[in-house]
Order: sequence, then C-alpha cells, then structure tokens
Amino acid sequence: MHTDLALLLLQHLPNTTTNTYWQLLKVFPSIDSALEANPEKLSKLLSEAAIGELLKYRQVGDCAPLGVSVRKTLDWCAQQGVELVSIRSDSYPAVLREIPKAPALLYVKGRKQVLALPQLAMVGSRSPSPGGLATARDFGNHLAAGGLTITSGLALGIDQAAHEGALDAGGTTIAVMATGIEQIYPRRNSALAERIVEQGGALITEFPLGS
Repeated sequence: MHTDLALLLLQHLPNTTTNTYWQLLKVFPSIDSALEANPEKLSKLLSEAAIGELLKYRQVGDCAPLGVSVRKTLDWCAQQGVELVSIRSDSYPAVLREIPKAPALLYVKGRKQVLALPQLAMVGSRSPSPGGLATARDFGNHLAAGGLTITSGLALGIDQAAHEGALDAGGTTIAVMATGIEQIYPRRNSALAERIVEQGGALITEFPLGS
C-alpha cells in the first residue's frame, strides 16, 4: 500500500486524528502495516466503527464506502491541482516535521517547493487599527522584497495585509488554512487565495476535504 493512500484511508476512517497516526506508529513499523494488521491488534487504537470500515475496504476495495470517499478525494485533488505531501515526502517542510505529533498529511495547492523556502510568519488581529494594517502590509512588502516568504493564515485583518504586502512586492506568500483546501474562509478572501497561487505561492492545510 502506498503511504499517501494509507494516510488518506486513515484520515477518512471514523474517529481518527493526527494523534491516531502517531499512536499507531508506536505499535507498528509503518502506517501501511498498521492498516493491514489483525483487527484484534487494532482494537485498542481504532474505534469499532473505524475497524468495521477498514474491514469492508479490505474486502471490496474502492467499492467500499471508505474506498469511495478516498477515490473522490484523489479525483478532486487531481482535477484542482492539489498535491498530497506526506510526512515522509522530501517536499514536507523539514522544520514542521520536528514538532511533536506533526501533521501526517498536507494538502497543497500551488507551488509546493515554497514550503522549503526561508519563511517569516505574520499573524494578528482580525480587527486591527488602520495603522496596524498599514504596518503589517509594509512589513510583508519589505520582507518579501528582501527574499523571505511571508506565511500567514488568510484571515481578515493582519493576515490579509501581510499576504497582500508580500504579493505587492512581487514576493512569495503561503496561506496556512484552518479548513479543507476547497473551502476558502473567509469567502471574501477567495480572490486573494487565487492571487497567492497565481504568483507562485501556495495554500496549505492539514485538514481533509469538507472540514
């Protein structure tokens, strides 16, 4: 089983989180072997519902509800130019990999190479003062012009200003999303999200479609 597929399967199982991935790796040598293990060995790590869905998938593959969900995700990502980056991929951000219980799978829309660039994170209030907005935009602009990739959260306020400042400088910016990759939030920043991708940046999230 390919690692990306195994991670998608795990993510689509009921009652699983990033913590589930790390708990499984304490017992099994890989996520692939975990999902192929005897149900009795999984009973302390996965819910009864999750094991039931996994067993159905083992029996009929893509025809099982789990298989259908994963196939829909893969097809949608292929159509929309979204790449899956697993924690074992060379494209996975090296520093992110070092944190405790790092996300096992990332969804990336745009140029995934930017994940390896030197970055500065800028975050702040969603209701800043006019001066705060101007300062954030100026910081994003000058730092991006100096070669740093500006990373923020696509939110209103300071985040938006930081992204815009970087883009206005012709620089690169990354939006780390708290939703599935297909759900731009807030919606009024949809044009900003498109601009980020068009100018060589990326949208990134650890959350599956529909989140």
